[in-house]
Amino acid sequence: TFADAGDEALELPDGASIGIAHPLDLGDRIPAWSEVFADYEILQPFPQLGREVHALTDEERASGRLARFEGITVPAHTVLGLTRRGWERGMPLDNGAERWISKPVPGGTDGLHVVIDLEWGISVGLGADQEDQPLGAVWINDAPGDFWNDDRLRHTFGELDPVTASEVLADLAWLAQSKL
Repeated sequence: TFADAGDEALELPDGASIGIAHPLDLGDRIPAWSEVFADYEILQPFPQLGREVHALTDEERASGRLARFEGITVPAHTVLGLTRRGWERGMPLDNGAERWISKPVPGGTDGLHVVIDLEWGISVGLGADQEDQPLGAVWINDAPGDFWNDDRLRHTFGELDPVTASEVLADLAWLAQSKL
């Protein structure tokens, strides 16, 4: 049966949809839900109630770039590991180099993309067997591609809903923890 955070029976209306709640959706109800899960010995197959929450700074919300992640150098295999988190490799360009990796996110007219410029790029066919990657601009745009300058910034990270922003920042924090 369905129940609320107080473990009271809950009748769902016709057409209701059920999803997985993010801690930002639950707010101050996390302790109550944690208690229900503990009482019923429900093991979470992935971090949910205890999921780490990240927030943009005021400066980042007003900007189209995430400067705190720019300039760090990470192993190439870690950059490729972002694909398991919903990021997409860039289109191969000069000499088969993928010069960015991006994540589609809600927003804009047709969706937005958070893009990480890769200074060296990932060579198609080499996979993780290549040079460590210095991260260039980390920015948000209508479509993935090379970053040329701040004149191309038409969006800010403040356009992202808090859950999407938290998940993007979680991905970038995971990437940054492997820095050299």
